[in-house]
Amino acid sequence: MSNGKTWVSAGLVFLGMRDLDIAEAGNQVVATFETLNNKVTGLRILSETTARINSERFSVWLNIETDFPVPRLSQTAPLYLAVHIAANDGAIERSDRDNALAHILKALQSVVAADYVRWVSSEALLPSVDFMAATRSISVPVYSAPRRRPPEASRPGPRRGTLPTVEETNTLLHSRLTREDVLDVEEKLHADLRSIFRDEQEEREFQRKETAAAEAKQRDRLRLSAWFFSIAVAILALPVGVALIIINFFKGEDLRLNSQAAALTGLFVALGATGATDTATSVLLGLVG
Repeated sequence: MSNGKTWVSAGLVFLGMRDLDIAEAGNQVVATFETLNNKVTGLRILSETTARINSERFSVWLNIETDFPVPRLSQTAPLYLAVHIAANDGAIERSDRDNALAHILKALQSVVAADYVRWVSSEALLPSVDFMAATRSISVPVYSAPRRRPPEASRPGPRRGTLPTVEETNTLLHSRLTREDVLDVEEKLHADLRSIFRDEQEEREFQRKETAAAEAKQRDRLRLSAWFFSIAVAILALPVGVALIIINFFKGEDLRLNSQAAALTGLFVALGATGATDTATSVLLGLVG
């Protein structure tokens, strides 16, 4: 499965046995890729527990495993649906790969309703309710599985397509509630997942607000600087300072105008204090004339 690619794994954890169809899971992945405008180039059902899906951008392996160890639950899961994904091109960003993996898990989870969702790290284990809440912005692709004809000869025991019995349902619910009471899912894991599933429009709105706030702070600093220059000019030359203050009131604060007026006022005040005004004037007239 390596082929020189970097594979990451996630999956769905089941606390009870149930009948999973690897073909239906593979078709669900195909439907997911189609919603992402990622052309599927091949779907191979290698066995009753293994399938491979190839697309233009990603390769996916599906494996149904039993007695899968789950350290977060301190037990082995009776059933586990593993999803392995790798980018076909090294230029594809990690975030794009994780986004595709999240869409696949959401599509599979909406169909098979696993008890927990395991993210790329073995420590990242989310109850199904938390995972569905974190991925609420992801739409689920519509895939209609063909109806199966019931077997003519029935025999005792669970059959494909049948609902679990009351005892099985009670056992599953009791196990889930017990685990949810003791499971401590770190807030960082939720934040990492939400950052992947965040709606693009919400992200753009958040960035726009941050940019507007930064620009507002910058404008406030520039306006305050313009008023400081105006007050400084008024202290050195009252008529010029009053003119700047009037301009600031009626035309808005202009930092460049105020700084230039302050520089010229300071120059003439310095020339007057040293008695060099006449000399500077004659030199200026000489340059102009």
